[in-house]
Amino acid sequence: MPQQTLQSQHTGEPPAVVHGAPFDFEQVGLEMERLWPQLFGPELHVPLKVGITNDLHAEAIASGSTLSKRKIRLFLGRYCSHPEYLRLLASGVPRHDHNGIPIES
Repeated sequence: MPQQTLQSQHTGEPPAVVHGAPFDFEQVGLEMERLWPQLFGPELHVPLKVGITNDLHAEAIASGSTLSKRKIRLFLGRYCSHPEYLRLLASGVPRHDHNGIPIES
């Protein structure tokens, strides 16, 4: 069965295909920005606490969002590998919890 992907409206790039299912980083990113504007947004790179996926997923469910843990995890994989995010981590900027509050290491 051929895999189908849809072109992103803004970048013109097709969404990633993970395990045969299209995954639209842009759409998930918009939902992440809506739910957690203190953590995600254009040119916003905030180091995140280790294990934040579970916190974000629980909060997404509580807010009525359809974000699955898989979608959050895949989005964070790209977000946390961005060069600016990695630079901030290397420079010692503290990690933040799902409320945007810096935490101790």
